[in-house]
Order: sequence, then C-alpha cells, then structure tokens
Amino acid sequence: MSWSELEQIENTKVSVPSKEEFLVAKVFESEEGQKVLAYLKAQAYEKKPLVLNSDGINTAIDMAMREGEINFYRKIEKILTKIKNYVSKSR
Repeated sequence: MSWSELEQIENTKVSVPSKEEFLVAKVFESEEGQKVLAYLKAQAYEKKPLVLNSDGINTAIDMAMREGEINFYRKIEKILTKIKNYVSKSR
C-alpha cells in the first residue's frame, strides 16, 4: 500500500448514521447511560473465567451466551464510535 493510498483512507467519507444510531448515542452519552454502559462492560468482560463443564453441551451454551454478551457491548461501542466519527468529520 502506497502513501497516497493511506491518505485516501483518511479522507474517505463516514457513512451517515441512522436515526436509531443517533438515539443510541444520545442515550449512552448521558450520565445514566454511562452507568449502564459500565455495567454492560462488566457483564461482557469482567466476569470470572468460564468453567468448562463435564459435558460439551452446557459448555457450548455457556460459551455462546458469553459471546452474545460481548457482541452486544461491542455493537454499542461501534455505534458510539460511528457517531463520534461522523460528528467530527462533518464539522
């Protein structure tokens, strides 16, 4: 990748967020929203290590549930980042 290609990446337009994404950002940027976001982060990342069960089925279910919690938190983070990038690029 050349230097000019890297500069083009920086100058690309950020996609316009949906109304729902703006709403998510508005909710989670409030004081209460920050508390909820901290709680969701704790639920996603700051859990004790996953204990493997003797059967594979319950272990797989536990792993899938944990992955779902992490993905939910990441989705919210991605929306907040998208809104911040959009606002900073549109100024």
